[in-house]
Amino acid sequence: DPRDPQRLIYATHRIWETTNGGTAWTARSADLTGGSGAVRSLAMAPSNPDMVYAATTDGRVLRSSDGGTSFTLVATDVPSWPRVMRQLHVDPRDPQIVYLAAGHFGVERVRRSVDGGSTWTALDGDLPDWPVNVVVADVRGPRPVLYIGTDVGVYWSTSDGQHWQQLGDGLPSTAVIDLLLDTARSRLVAATQGRGAWSIPIGRVGDVNCDGAIDTA
Repeated sequence: DPRDPQRLIYATHRIWETTNGGTAWTARSADLTGGSGAVRSLAMAPSNPDMVYAATTDGRVLRSSDGGTSFTLVATDVPSWPRVMRQLHVDPRDPQIVYLAAGHFGVERVRRSVDGGSTWTALDGDLPDWPVNVVVADVRGPRPVLYIGTDVGVYWSTSDGQHWQQLGDGLPSTAVIDLLLDTARSRLVAATQGRGAWSIPIGRVGDVNCDGAIDTA
């Protein structure tokens, strides 16, 4: 919890919470699955930690507005691998804006909701048909810059998902299972499945020299 470092949550098939830094844990929610499986992805909104999103291994996506006690089902039949994924990403400024990745072929692999998951818009555009394991959004500019980790590397979009291109050179053609958007150091870090962690410099749209400012330099 960005407001309280003593409060953390984690998931099994339900949400557990500690308010004393991990000394004691309490089951906070009921079973979030359809009766089997577990929670695959968990995301707390940075601007409102009471808003929590969860995705399960049986294709369910749920939203809580009370810190993880009660949940509302907002999507079903979302396919992905059974492994733990960072497939949910909440806009750091607006807890109602959430992104969803799907690690599967032939489906909507990047989606966004601006109303807390009640409705979703596909952002696949011209993205090749590769499973997407993780999505993050850089919202410092006039429109978000989207980065996704796929089974064959990292792609990015500056056109709100209409056009995608592979990012950078040198990264092995392997599954990227996590991304860290480190704006303080102007870099994107990619974690792969078995091929190490990699980083690449990034800047804001228009920030040609990657100094964090859009100016004549």
